[in-house]
Amino acid sequence: MTSQQRVTIRVLGKEYTFETQGDPAEVREAARLAEETIQRVQSHFANRGQGDKAALLVLAIMDICGRYAAFSKEHQRFIERIGARSEALLDRIRQQTEGRVS
Repeated sequence: MTSQQRVTIRVLGKEYTFETQGDPAEVREAARLAEETIQRVQSHFANRGQGDKAALLVLAIMDICGRYAAFSKEHQRFIERIGARSEALLDRIRQQTEGRVS
């Protein structure tokens, strides 16, 4: 069983402390990436009157989720390619093995 560890992160200038079973370093890295995304979105919309924090967070979430969806799709294609290549390799091994046994 993994023990709970307290970790403190800072997002939009506010500190949040909570317990996690994950690696605190990974949690802090996730917070850093979230803050980086928020800052990127904020700088993009700063001159368009999108100063509301809730709107900023929604836009950052949409950015992160969009990137996650693209990554997931590419990961699935990679898994499918690996599966197809593995099957082709197994077929070649079977063919060569059957040729030797006969």
